[in-house]
Amino acid sequence: MAIDRNTAQFSQAQFALAPVILDLNNLNHRFLIFDCDDERRAFAAMQQIHAKPLKRNMGIILAEREDL
Repeated sequence: MAIDRNTAQFSQAQFALAPVILDLNNLNHRFLIFDCDDERRAFAAMQQIHAKPLKRNMGIILAEREDL
C-alpha cells in the first residue's frame, strides 16, 4: 500500500514533535501548524480563525489562536 505525500509529511512532523500527538485538520487548538505551498492561503485561513503566525520556515508556519 502506497503512502500519500500528506500522510508522510504528517507522520514526519508527528515523530519530530513526539511525544506530542498532532490532531490532523482540527483547528480547535491554541497552536497550529500550517504546511503550505501558498502562504497567502495560509495567512487568509489564519485571519479567518483569529490566529497569528509565530514562526515561518520553508512553507511551514506555526500559528497561535488568539481566541483560545
